Amino acid sequence: MNSNVSLLRELIENIRATGMTWARKRRELTALQNRRKVVQLELRDRLMAEAAARGERLSATAALEEARAHPEYIACLDEIALKQFEADAAEVAYTAARALFQAAITAPDEAGQLAA
Repeated sequence: MNSNVSLLRELIENIRATGMTWARKRRELTALQNRRKVVQLELRDRLMAEAAARGERLSATAALEEARAHPEYIACLDEIALKQFEADAAEVAYTAARALFQAAITAPDEAGQLAA
């Protein structure tokens, strides 16, 4: 019975740890998505200012389209894709930890009794 209790404690700690990792990855992903928006607007403003300096007029829509093709913006998208993958993997780990816990509390022990 003590081994069951220690196993359940270990599984609960695993749920806690994987849940915290998943939450951190989601926060990091949100921060990167916000950064992407800021970079896009900064690039738009810079492109519009450069066009104005050349005596040209560039609409906000056209500047946004050009900003989306800028290497700095594309690098943000790459970072977001990587962080999304990490967040998804953390979610899978958390879900697996919960499933292991659920299986452990519903599985009978050697004496045929449920742990919970």
